[in-house]
Amino acid sequence: MVVVTSVLESDRNDASEFSEDTITSRFERQVAAFPDDLAIVTDDISLTYRALDRKANNIAAKLALLPPPYDQPIALFTNDEASRIAAMWSCRFLSLWNI
Repeated sequence: MVVVTSVLESDRNDASEFSEDTITSRFERQVAAFPDDLAIVTDDISLTYRALDRKANNIAAKLALLPPPYDQPIALFTNDEASRIAAMWSCRFLSLWNI
């Protein structure tokens, strides 16, 4: 079982802010505001927002070292559910880096 804390939870009633905001910016605000709060809880591991952000950054840095072509799909094999979520989250950096 995986529990992922919602980054949208705090702003559910503010539709105007939601329409102009992105999941990425909300996550980054959550990391900045509550770095030590739990972001992911699985049967095996718990990650804070800070730890999830670091894990995703590390995965993104490794993916950025891959040779072109960048438009081809890749497979990521992970050992645990938290790593799978971090790997998916790391992809946000690849689009920011135009990779």
